Amino acid sequence: MTSACIAKLVTFGVGVESLPGFRAARDEVFADWYPDDGVPAHSPAVAVLASPESLVEDEAVVTVPRS
Repeated sequence: MTSACIAKLVTFGVGVESLPGFRAARDEVFADWYPDDGVPAHSPAVAVLASPESLVEDEAVVTVPRS
């Protein structure tokens, strides 16, 4: 499976102040993963995460090609 299989991505971050850094990191990763601009739907959200030491948590909906 590759990043091309991601249909939707939700990223949960801690605190609104983290959004500029998150966006910069996302843009850098997406430029590598999707060089031809086939970026999936993506929603950043600010939340309190289940693990107190975590700053970011991702949730992805993926498609799996049939063999």
